[in-house]
Amino acid sequence: MKTWWKAWSEVVLKLAALAGSLASLVGLLLLFLPSPKDLPWWAIVLLVVAPLLLVVFVVLEFLTHQGCCRVYGKTDTEGIKRYMHDWIEHGGRVAIWTRDMSWAHDADTHRLLKQKAAHGELILCLPEQNEIAKELAAAGAEVCVYGTNLLESPASRGPAPWGETTS
Repeated sequence: MKTWWKAWSEVVLKLAALAGSLASLVGLLLLFLPSPKDLPWWAIVLLVVAPLLLVVFVVLEFLTHQGCCRVYGKTDTEGIKRYMHDWIEHGGRVAIWTRDMSWAHDADTHRLLKQKAAHGELILCLPEQNEIAKELAAAGAEVCVYGTNLLESPASRGPAPWGETTS
């Protein structure tokens, strides 16, 4: 549920705000205008158009959001592989900070990475160089190895803002 909320919270909040606005509009029209049978033409048009626009907005929001902002769980290896492939597939330079390149074992993704490397469009940052990184470096990729010591939790080097010291 936490992953779902992370991916869809913005859409849900937009839809709730829009529904609230529509309810407020209808309430104001019904409160300040004469009885529903005596409504002026513009109020009737507004009451008909507003729900139609709500439906259009909901459909467009789902179409826009679909696939663009998906949050992948750690165990969704196939989803992660597909996302990385689709992201790399587009033209231009890519810089990838990765732990182990486990997502790059797919033949199509491997081919794309080699093409990017050959065109000088690939930068890889890894804790240690593995076979794929060596192969891509030989093909022209810029490979930055930062070491495993940087994978530890960061620590401050000086007094905390509230006066305590840290080590």
